[in-house]
Amino acid sequence: MLAQSDSLRFFRLSNNHLSGKITPTIFFSSLLEFLYLDGNNFDGNIPSIDILTIPLYSLKDVDLSNNNLSGELPRWIWNVSNLNALAVSNNQLKGLITMELCYLDSLNILDLSKNNFSGQIPSCFDAQSIKHLHLRKNRLNGTLTNAFFNSSSLVALDLSEN
Repeated sequence: MLAQSDSLRFFRLSNNHLSGKITPTIFFSSLLEFLYLDGNNFDGNIPSIDILTIPLYSLKDVDLSNNNLSGELPRWIWNVSNLNALAVSNNQLKGLITMELCYLDSLNILDLSKNNFSGQIPSCFDAQSIKHLHLRKNRLNGTLTNAFFNSSSLVALDLSEN
């Protein structure tokens, strides 16, 4: 399969009518930087990957928005240190937004909107480079910390309909 190429850096299958599960083999290229599978009919969980056996050091942008994905975000996502943008909006994902988010120093765009995430928003954004944070239409609660208001990098914050 093309996605298993050792030299693949950019993989886009956006806005097709693809369906089924996302196969873990799509992540097998250690040079993969940009993965866009948005606007399809993929369902099931985002694949679990052993980041020790499949290094994802190059991965920068992941867009899985507008599918039918369910379950929780796999832990490996929070261990991709060069991740710049993560968009998984308009799915049926659930669970807590983990504190591991705080360790993604390169993350500029996080879009988890239109899912079923619950609990509190981690209070670690003061040290973040996050510019766009979209969490609307989830089931989040709690108090906003001053970190949101003291952030010099935050450009867009959408917490509506929680």
